[in-house]
Amino acid sequence: MSNDLVLAETWLKKELAQLIAEARKQNMWLWTPDHDIWFSPKELENAEGKFLWRVMDFQLRSPTELLALLDEKIRKLAAERQKVIERMLS
Repeated sequence: MSNDLVLAETWLKKELAQLIAEARKQNMWLWTPDHDIWFSPKELENAEGKFLWRVMDFQLRSPTELLALLDEKIRKLAAERQKVIERMLS
């Protein structure tokens, strides 16, 4: 690995560590809209450099937002399931 790549990786890790610390402080999670992936601070910290994206690629968001999104998906799937059942019975 070239010296420039090592420096870039070191810089990214440092920047990400600061963002993780901020997320912990605010009881937030890190979300990347480009990939639509949510990470708890612990998960991202334990990823051991697997997700070395730029700090600007992440947003701090409340994990309750993720729960609300999942609840909405569950509601929609349950409604779709009920429609299939009704079609089967008709």
